[in-house]
Amino acid sequence: MDAEWLFVEESHAWAPKILKSAVDAQLLTAMQDYRDASGARLQFIRKPCSQTPEGSPRRVFRGRPGELAEAVWRPGESFESLDYRPLRAAHYFVCTHGKRDACCALRGIAFYKALVDAAEDDAHIWQTSHIGGHRFAATLVTFPSGYVLGRLEPYEASALLMGEGFHALEKVRGRVGDSPPEQVADIALRNLSPTCKTRPEFTLEAHSELEYSVRSHIANLSLKKLAGPLAQLSCGDETKATARWEIEVAS
Repeated sequence: MDAEWLFVEESHAWAPKILKSAVDAQLLTAMQDYRDASGARLQFIRKPCSQTPEGSPRRVFRGRPGELAEAVWRPGESFESLDYRPLRAAHYFVCTHGKRDACCALRGIAFYKALVDAAEDDAHIWQTSHIGGHRFAATLVTFPSGYVLGRLEPYEASALLMGEGFHALEKVRGRVGDSPPEQVADIALRNLSPTCKTRPEFTLEAHSELEYSVRSHIANLSLKKLAGPLAQLSCGDETKATARWEIEVAS
């Protein structure tokens, strides 16, 4: 997954590809320039009653693994030059991007509403554009931890907030900036050490594109990527091939 995410407030309709949206042209240009310079993943965010008229300031969040910062963008400014203020509280960005995929509207909005209802203060909860993996909807990404969660159900909202995203490891898809085998290793090691509250330290060695070994103080692992079951990758799609991982604790 991308190692840096830029979330920009935009209340108007989001096109399937957000840079194609009929919104402030200065904003789109500044976002494109920032992506070209930094390689960041670009996201729109909003709240149901928020308004962002053309030419108005926008709230901005910049997320990196273990980091979250906030700023305000104004027309004529570049995102590189903003005065970003570090944030410590967990923020949740729930994918509700129905124009990109129906799953995100069908399941994402229901989960967003449940999360808001469960929160004492919903200031840290936002709707966001597509974050990938719509077959896992409802999905969200939380910063500063940088973890992506999927297959979330409304009844989990309170537990998720209490655990800051780690209420159930089977819902954790991985951390931004990590490769797929790193994500698999991270979650596998957490499962072996349930009291671990931070990302386990480990080294990953690739033996091929399909086989890896992992060394850590928790355990040594062997990972193998295999063909998975057929599954719908999007609501209404035909089933397609997926992948799965075989994990063994090495001696």
